[in-house]
Amino acid sequence: MKIRGILLLLLLLKTGHVYCQFSEEEIDSIKLQLSIEFPDSVRLVAYNDLAYYYRRADTELSSRYLNEVEPILYQVNNDYELARFLKTKGLLAYYAFFYNEAEEYFLEALSLLGTNEKDRYLKSTIFLSLNNLYQTKSNYNKATTASIEGLKIAKNIKDYDLMSSFYNALGSIYERLQEPIKAKEYYKACYDLKDKFTSKKKKVFVQTIYGRYLVYEYMELEDSLKIQNKDQLKEAVNILNEAYEGYNDLGDSLKMITITNIIGSASEFLENYDKALNAFQKALKLYTNRNDQQGIAQSNYNIAVLYNKQKKFQLSIQYAQQALEASLISKNISLSSNAHASLSMSFEGLGDTKKGLFHHKEYRILKDSFNSIEKRKEIEEVEALYKNQLLIKDNELLQKENESKTRRNRFIVIIGLLLIGIIGFFLYNQYLKTQSERTLALKERQLHLEKENALKKEIEVKSINALINGQEKERKRIAQSLHDSMGSLLSAISMQYNSLRKNITFTSNESMARFEKISQLMQEAHQYNREVAYELMPPVLTKFGLAASINFLADKFRTSKTVILTDIYGLKERLEEELELALYRIVEESLSNAIKYADANEISIQLTEHEKELTILIEDDGKGFNYDPKNPNFGMGLNSIKSRIAFFGGSFDIDSHLGKGTTVILNVPLKFKSKI
Repeated sequence: MKIRGILLLLLLLKTGHVYCQFSEEEIDSIKLQLSIEFPDSVRLVAYNDLAYYYRRADTELSSRYLNEVEPILYQVNNDYELARFLKTKGLLAYYAFFYNEAEEYFLEALSLLGTNEKDRYLKSTIFLSLNNLYQTKSNYNKATTASIEGLKIAKNIKDYDLMSSFYNALGSIYERLQEPIKAKEYYKACYDLKDKFTSKKKKVFVQTIYGRYLVYEYMELEDSLKIQNKDQLKEAVNILNEAYEGYNDLGDSLKMITITNIIGSASEFLENYDKALNAFQKALKLYTNRNDQQGIAQSNYNIAVLYNKQKKFQLSIQYAQQALEASLISKNISLSSNAHASLSMSFEGLGDTKKGLFHHKEYRILKDSFNSIEKRKEIEEVEALYKNQLLIKDNELLQKENESKTRRNRFIVIIGLLLIGIIGFFLYNQYLKTQSERTLALKERQLHLEKENALKKEIEVKSINALINGQEKERKRIAQSLHDSMGSLLSAISMQYNSLRKNITFTSNESMARFEKISQLMQEAHQYNREVAYELMPPVLTKFGLAASINFLADKFRTSKTVILTDIYGLKERLEEELELALYRIVEESLSNAIKYADANEISIQLTEHEKELTILIEDDGKGFNYDPKNPNFGMGLNSIKSRIAFFGGSFDIDSHLGKGTTVILNVPLKFKSKI
């Protein structure tokens, strides 16, 4: 009977649920997503994750998160997230004993899922939830069907964790149906996956399940079969020893205690008293570390029984007395009764019949008291079970009644809506007749205004473009003049100066210093002339094209304080001259603004050519500003850029807020000139 009691503790290990677990850091990260204005698709996943995470610990909070999911589902067409939503609703209904409602949610969720790997994984976990539901209702046929369907999917996607859960579920079903051969077959299949798991926790779990069942099955054998099946018990002990070491590495003392008790009882039955003693002493140490007086009493009693079997009565008395003390502290009548029984046997063995008789009387008194309490508990458990069944039936009846009322109300509403619709149709038809002429007139006026606005905008864009083209042509002319005329003139002056310098003999250091100053000023003038010419018309742009000139600008504006990164994809051909120059000026002005006004520390420039379209993305981490695209007077420079890009058939967007940096996005269709 002792081994049966211990084995019942392990039923808790047999749950077949597989859930996606989140760490506290991951949950905090998910909640942070909801505090930021992410798209609905991201928020939908986050709310679903949180609802699923709290489904057991806080069903009310889980329901609140589901309430946030529902309106988003109407906006976002996502069958996968809808299936997740329905699964969580099914689990909440299951925990509330609304089993029919839970089943409907699970089945509806299954109908939404497809054949990709993510959908199949979710489908498999829903089959696992259905298995648990059907087992709870003792509908083992449906539980078996759900488990087999889920197992097929788990095998197909090679998810060993799910496979082990379904094998364990099928083993549990056949164990409850008292079909030990099939139960053992599935538990063994679960155990055989142990080397597939990277998680030690999962590995020792399947070892414990299979080892437990081997012991349980052995103890259920008839006495005549036990002797010839001792090898099965030895195998179970070896497996459970491995599981014990695994839980020891994981620091799970509760599982270690349970396993040592089973190992001890199995070893005791094999008459391997040394191993049994070692196991019970390990359990005693673990119970002592947890200050578990009931466990301490049980372990001391187990050791006392072992010593009695070996006729080591003095040692048995020592441990039985410790068991008695701990049982009194924990107020456990059953353990106190067992301790007295062991003491009675020990004193009888030593020939002290007086003490033996005393402890036997104590044992009988406590045993009768315990049996009385146990009978009351059994009656209370039966009453609780009956009340629970009544609650389940009441919930099902209430659910059916609500469904009936809902159908009746829906019918009434539909009839009412039809009547309202018919009346409304005639009224609306009359309204349309009276409004049609007005609507037509408004549309014509609106079309006329749109044409006028489009024409004004076109004229404005052409004017701005003509102005900018004129400015660029003038810049080009001045740059050419500076390079050809002023550059040549400065070169000639420099040659005359050098010639004169060779033929002059200085009478003083002061005269020489003045001459050197003139040389320095000529060099500065020459350098300034080149810089002005470069600013007006950058030669790197005219010679090498836009890509090279962007890298040139990055080098030009880069400082020890400001990091500028460039990424250029594609763009192997030259663009139209006007377009290259316009884009160059826009990038140049954006860099200048980011450094002068935004005080940026890092700037990123990306040029991407894709399907005859060029995208330029300029991002900085500067101060930012509150950009209002609807305000036509917001920044003449920005409006000028916008009009310039519109002339080339492109678009210009800015995303900026105070303290959050600025992002400039340009998109223009490309017309190529020649290979670079």
